[in-house]
Amino acid sequence: MYMDFVGCAWGIRYIGYMMACFHAANSSCSFLSGWLVKYVDRLYIFIFAGLLHASTLLAMFFWHPTPDHAWAFFVVAGAWGICDAVWQAQVNGLLGVLSEGKEEAAFSAYKVTESVGFVLAYFISSRLCTVYKLGILMALLLSGVTAYFVLEFLLRKKRVSTRDRRSEKS
Repeated sequence: MYMDFVGCAWGIRYIGYMMACFHAANSSCSFLSGWLVKYVDRLYIFIFAGLLHASTLLAMFFWHPTPDHAWAFFVVAGAWGICDAVWQAQVNGLLGVLSEGKEEAAFSAYKVTESVGFVLAYFISSRLCTVYKLGILMALLLSGVTAYFVLEFLLRKKRVSTRDRRSEKS
């Protein structure tokens, strides 16, 4: 969808540069978020990515791209790459932690769900205006982040009750 902005406002010849910027940010931040989660609570990494992604979507909603603002295309592509890196690396890591002993089934279900999402996105890509696609992405972002916060709350609650039971046995 971001390539709609690039192709229409700046020309299709620049799409490759935007993809390179996206993937440079994506690959470096995948490594960085994996390293950072050892020192910073995963919750804060998700909050950062959620806020950055929401800001990027809002900027794209109000942005009227012109070729004169080449830097803005790179900023948006880089921000999108950072967010994608966090979602890909940290969701996979979280899934591994949550599905201990059942990793194969969990990752299979994750990949099926992800593939269905790609199919739906491809199907609607030429049928909806960009503003509607941005709205759908914002709604999915908000629902996903909300679900993550609920999950994180339940995990922390479970850890506290497990710790309490252990201390009672001692």
